[in-house]
Amino acid sequence: MESKQKNSARRMIRNFLIEVAAYGALLVAYFFFALRYLGEPLQRIYETDLKSYALWGTILIVVQAVVLDQVVGFLVDFFKLHQTDG
Repeated sequence: MESKQKNSARRMIRNFLIEVAAYGALLVAYFFFALRYLGEPLQRIYETDLKSYALWGTILIVVQAVVLDQVVGFLVDFFKLHQTDG
């Protein structure tokens, strides 16, 4: 019984580390995407209309969070990382 609990704990830790690595990789990719393609337009918006910049920044944060959650959720389901038993 203790062996089963240890295996379950190890699997949960492994799954957690895989999820953290996936989040990290996706965040780094998003950072470089945003820096390359959104940096200059956001800079122009910031310089011309601060309220619009705040709105667009908030929208980008929410969209990024939703997309990141969907992608990692898909990866967890695809690799069956949510299962902790046998």
